[in-house]
Amino acid sequence: MNPIFRRTLLGKIQIFILASALLISSGLSFGQNGSLNKYKQFEKASVYINKIDKTGALFCEEVKTDVPQLNEAAAKLQLHILPSLNDQNSLRGLKIILRATDQLMQNPDAILAFRRAAARWERVITTPITTVLDVDYGTTRFGTAFSAGVLGSTSTTAYYAMKDANTNALVPDFVAKLKSLKPGNTQLNDLYNAIPNPTPSTVPANLERGIGTLINLQALGFVDAVINADPNVNAFGTVPAIGFNSGFPFDLDPSNGITASQYDFDAVCTHEIGHALGFVTAAGFASHAGLEDLYYPWDLFRFHPEDVEPGSLVGFSTAARVTTAGPVNSVVWATENGTTYLYSTHVFFDGLSEVELSTATGARLNGDGQQSSHWRDDALRPPSLGANRWIGIR
Repeated sequence: MNPIFRRTLLGKIQIFILASALLISSGLSFGQNGSLNKYKQFEKASVYINKIDKTGALFCEEVKTDVPQLNEAAAKLQLHILPSLNDQNSLRGLKIILRATDQLMQNPDAILAFRRAAARWERVITTPITTVLDVDYGTTRFGTAFSAGVLGSTSTTAYYAMKDANTNALVPDFVAKLKSLKPGNTQLNDLYNAIPNPTPSTVPANLERGIGTLINLQALGFVDAVINADPNVNAFGTVPAIGFNSGFPFDLDPSNGITASQYDFDAVCTHEIGHALGFVTAAGFASHAGLEDLYYPWDLFRFHPEDVEPGSLVGFSTAARVTTAGPVNSVVWATENGTTYLYSTHVFFDGLSEVELSTATGARLNGDGQQSSHWRDDALRPPSLGANRWIGIR
């Protein structure tokens, strides 16, 4: 599996995350099967694009406009519900309903790859929600030609967190939602209680209005726990959409190894579903003009490593949340086999430990050159870490 994908997936050492929102739920009451049209969609939601660099390696880039843009033709596409590979009656947590295009239905191997990736996430996320993802594979992305050099892209579909139809949810509202998820967990609730209000950030501005992917906000209870898969209720564009370009050499079946000249389709599917679930941060914004106070749930736990101390909430309760890219790494971690490795300048912090993050803008500018809505690239971490070099789902 290419490191650029392995590094970006849900940390097996930090299942707590998914932008700190996907946790075991207890005693929550949600509406059922409502239309997403009643929620306020974030007009500058992230789109993650997969491209190839000069060495032939895959990389993930974030833009603020869809590629290609959602259009009327896509909204009119026929969508088909794919069955899960997991026994839905036995699942007590996340359930993912995949809606496939006619084009994808012509490729059973690609269908199976999407189903495997969704089933993998269903097995590790314990929050009891049912969500919907639109998926496509072929010469077009939901009816529109791919831009040159694009292997695929994911529209994460973000919404403002709203207390009601006219009032944005603020940091104290997020804290209350987080605390309601596991009311008996003292460590987590002490952590949530230590989130300061006002909440400083590196913009600089205090964080106020919260946003999140659809699935973030489902997990927190700002959006219905069960999303209706009927396109007449929740049309294309209201749920996340993932499409891949069949013009590139993908290996659709990893069971016998990945062909050297091909790209691991199973890995990229898993990666992109991860973005839809909640691997999104304001640190990837190219510009914060007009967005200074916005944050994703993940950002409430994103810091410069020197500002927090594992096992202590002193720094956590006072330090600025990192919602900007950079700075460039400069502190030496180790030198191995002639290569110098530097510590990351962004970490996810859960009160007990720090996990390194990538630090650049959506266009991979500044910081470590890798887009910030990811765990840190494996290649930037010392090989002597062994299995711990890799942060992700496998």
